Amino acid sequence: MQIGFKREQRLGNQYKTFFLIGVEYFFHGLNFRSYYFDQDTLQLYDKSFSYNYSLFIHELNLPIQFKYLFKRADNSLFSPYIIAGYHLRYLLPGALKVKQNGQLIKEDSPELKFKNALFVNKMNAYVSLGIGWQKNSLRSNKGSFFVELNGRYGFSPYYFETNYSASSLFINGAHLALQLGLKF
Repeated sequence: MQIGFKREQRLGNQYKTFFLIGVEYFFHGLNFRSYYFDQDTLQLYDKSFSYNYSLFIHELNLPIQFKYLFKRADNSLFSPYIIAGYHLRYLLPGALKVKQNGQLIKEDSPELKFKNALFVNKMNAYVSLGIGWQKNSLRSNKGSFFVELNGRYGFSPYYFETNYSASSLFINGAHLALQLGLKF
């Protein structure tokens, strides 16, 4: 799920090309099976993944995007478009639950880090490409909205380190999202 705000600035006089910049809160998660090591025990990898991990990831994103409309925004009620961009990402602490046979074993907020960091270990980026459709605000009607199918690909996997989890567990950052929004 994503919540955000973007400022859109028209480039040129044709009402077809726009530059967008903003801020987004991106919340997503994943489940996987892995090891779990109790405190003060010998850590043996026996190839049995009997623990279910549920990880929720929180990030702040700074999108920098370009949008091209196939119909002018100033005299068309609806406009299909394509959008491409670069997004800086900052990872916030995650929310992790470890279960075995349905029983909660551990609940934690691990610090997530990028394998290949940009400036600090919690910062990296991804690129995005999407297609969308928007209802434009014309003088005769108000209330604009958009629907966008957006794909994102992260430049670096991310991970967390704890004394109870397996090491070298890297998570790739590729996402496909359907976005709905209001324009004002």
